[in-house]
Amino acid sequence: MLQFPTAARGRPRPHGRPRPHPLAVAARLVVLALVAVLTLITTREVEQLRWIGLLAVAAIPGILARATRSSGRSAASPK
Repeated sequence: MLQFPTAARGRPRPHGRPRPHPLAVAARLVVLALVAVLTLITTREVEQLRWIGLLAVAAIPGILARATRSSGRSAASPK
């Protein structure tokens, strides 16, 4: 069996649930705020912000979902 050097082995996974990158979360919030402001400027109707609320609710799984890492091999590939 071929042994790989220590440097070629994967890093140990951190304990606990992986957190989303703070910059990605900040970017989502900035875009959501921009859409809200532009919607208010364009329509001048506060009621239209319910759609922005729906967008915020739809973004929650993307922020809370677990990040998975792919090893580059599918489960069906032979070892």
